[in-house]
Amino acid sequence: PVTWRQGLKHDAASVMELTYDNSGRLRNKLGETVIVESEYLYPLLKSSDLFNEANSNPKRAVIVTQKLLGQNTHNLQQAAPQLWSYLIEHKNIFERRKSSIYDNQPPFAIFGIGDYSFAPYKVGISGFYKTPIFRVIGPVDGRPVMLDDTCYFIPCHSPQEAAFFASLLNDSLCLELINSMIFLDAKRPITKKLLQRVDLVSLFNLVDKQKLVGGAARELERLGIVSEPEAVVWPASIEDFLVEYF
Repeated sequence: PVTWRQGLKHDAASVMELTYDNSGRLRNKLGETVIVESEYLYPLLKSSDLFNEANSNPKRAVIVTQKLLGQNTHNLQQAAPQLWSYLIEHKNIFERRKSSIYDNQPPFAIFGIGDYSFAPYKVGISGFYKTPIFRVIGPVDGRPVMLDDTCYFIPCHSPQEAAFFASLLNDSLCLELINSMIFLDAKRPITKKLLQRVDLVSLFNLVDKQKLVGGAARELERLGIVSEPEAVVWPASIEDFLVEYF
C-alpha cells in the first residue's frame, strides 16, 4: 500500500554535501567554506547516521538544486545567485559524473527527488547494514531531513503516521522476514526491491496490536509528542489508516 523511496543521488559529494565546523560554518569536502542561500540547504542523514540514530542534531547539510526530477535549474542564477556562483565554480566536478542518468539533464541535476523528499516525517532504513532497523525521522528546525541514496524511506505527513509505520516495521515478525531475505554477502543487503516485498497489510493483521500501540507510543515519545501508550489511537485496519493519512 506504500511505495518505498530512495534518498538523494547527486554523485558530487565533495560539492553537494556540507559539514558544520566548530564555529557553525558550512564546509565542503574540499575544505572550502560555503555560503549559499539557506532555502536550498537541508539537514542530511547518511547510512551510518540513520543506523546509529543520529537524527536529533544532524552535523551535515545537503544542497538541493531541484524539487522535481528534471526541473530547470537555470532559474537558480536569479533566484539564488550565491548558490549558482558556487555551482559554476565547481562545474567540472558535475561534468565528471559518470552515470548516464545525468545525460540530457539540466546542469547540476539530482535524482531521487520529488514531493516525497520534502515530507516532514520519514521512516527510513540504511541499505548498507545487515541488521534492519527502521528509524522515525522528524524535521530539524522546521526543515525536512534528506537522506542520501544509500537509504530508503516511506514519506509520512504526520508524526502519528511515521510512528505507526516504524512500530509495524520494527515488529519481530517483520524483522525476521527481512532477515530471511537478506543476502549477507551483498554490498547493499537492504534494497528497495526487498522492502517492497514486505506485505504491510498481512503484517498488520498478524502483529500483536497492543505491542504495535506501545511501539508507536515510544516512537512518538522520542519525537517529544506523547508519552503514554493510551494516547495513541491505532486504526481498526490498515485500510482505515491509509484512508486517514493518505
